[in-house]
Amino acid sequence: MNNQIQSAQNLLSQVNTIRKSYEKVEQATGENFNLFSILGIERSEVKTHSAFIAHLLNAEGEHGFSNLFLDEFIKLINDKPFQNNFENQVLNFNSENSKAYKEHYCRTVNISEDVLKSTGGSIDILIKEKATNNVILIENKIDAGDQKHQLVRYHNAFRKGLLIYLTLSGNESSETSAESISYKCLSYEEDIINWLEECQKIAVDNPVVRETIKQYKNLIKKITYQNINSQMEKEIIELITENQNYFASYIELQKINL
Repeated sequence: MNNQIQSAQNLLSQVNTIRKSYEKVEQATGENFNLFSILGIERSEVKTHSAFIAHLLNAEGEHGFSNLFLDEFIKLINDKPFQNNFENQVLNFNSENSKAYKEHYCRTVNISEDVLKSTGGSIDILIKEKATNNVILIENKIDAGDQKHQLVRYHNAFRKGLLIYLTLSGNESSETSAESISYKCLSYEEDIINWLEECQKIAVDNPVVRETIKQYKNLIKKITYQNINSQMEKEIIELITENQNYFASYIELQKINL
């Protein structure tokens, strides 16, 4: 029994040491202070994520960096393969003469048994060259599931458009949504974070824009479990699971808490 008590005390002591260490880092960086979280909109697909990303991708956006953020995004998607075995091709897009739109409406939803006749819906983010029909379409998924023929419907609205399927982990779309059309997958947890870091570099001399992008990047880290709190939890879990005595003590402590 004495050994078990000592093991539990050692576990609690080490957990407390880890916690204090991460608290110091958090206080130094201010990472847990996030306006999106404070306002309770951290998982709002339309009002937060589509709105913020669309604004950065808008060459006419009030960020004041013209098409520079969009150019970095185009580099990102050009490196991504197509789903459904379509041959990869580089997107030639006149980013300087373009505009981004959020929730672009393309007719009332009409589901047809003939997939290629299904139409309608609202595209989360649409980026369009002003002088042509050349477009980039982004379907943004945070918590919502796929709708029937959803990607197909957007493809039918803009047959020559490049379709992007953006999810937290870069998952593929369901067959019900995409059928056999061509599209590219992006993830928040890696692709969007990397893109935002490039945007921060571009905005390095503009503290308001730079720090706003940083706030949003920290939000993405939080919802993809890569922020400082998640790292602390991971370290504590590893501490418990890699030591048999600590794991036994953790189980006993759980019983006490119950």
